[in-house]
Amino acid sequence: MNPMTQAKDPNKPTRKERLRQIMAGCQKHNTGTMVLNGKTFNMPGDLVNEIQGDINVTDDATQAHGTWMAKVATMRTSHAALDPLLSLFKRRIVSEVGDTQEAQGTLADYGWTPPKKAKRTVKQKLVAVEKNTGTRKLRNTMGSNQKKNVKAGAAPAATDTTAAPPATTVTAAAPPAPAATGNGTSTASKPTPPTANGS
Repeated sequence: MNPMTQAKDPNKPTRKERLRQIMAGCQKHNTGTMVLNGKTFNMPGDLVNEIQGDINVTDDATQAHGTWMAKVATMRTSHAALDPLLSLFKRRIVSEVGDTQEAQGTLADYGWTPPKKAKRTVKQKLVAVEKNTGTRKLRNTMGSNQKKNVKAGAAPAATDTTAAPPATTVTAAAPPAPAATGNGTSTASKPTPPTANGS
């Protein structure tokens, strides 16, 4: 019977109480023989013994259950005390032999396996790429593919960014050639002095 049902209905008798009540009625009213389920009972003794046997095994089960609960509590206390020690012990051993595949043989002697690296999800990979790209921009660094495109060459000559003014060419007029004379000498044309009226 469900203990919660008994707690909600305290007036309802338990199984043992009902069995004891049946025994009392059997001892009071039943005599002779009675066939039940193909078996002959000498009343009331045989049936009373059957009922009492059921009560006894119920008591044994109840006692065993209480003992079992006590043993379970002891077991849980033991687990709670031992598990942290084993966890620290494992960490100590792993720190000494390592957690690589080379240490697998030693760890297998303890029944352990090297811890597997957790695989990153697609979302975690995308976040890592974005962080890496942002860091490169902040540090002004290049990736391996960008570095391949950088080639060594002659440095460009420095140029003056100040524009020079255009050169001005001045052409001088050539003087007139002297006229030749009969004696082979040249006479230069003399300027005519101005007259009084300016002609």
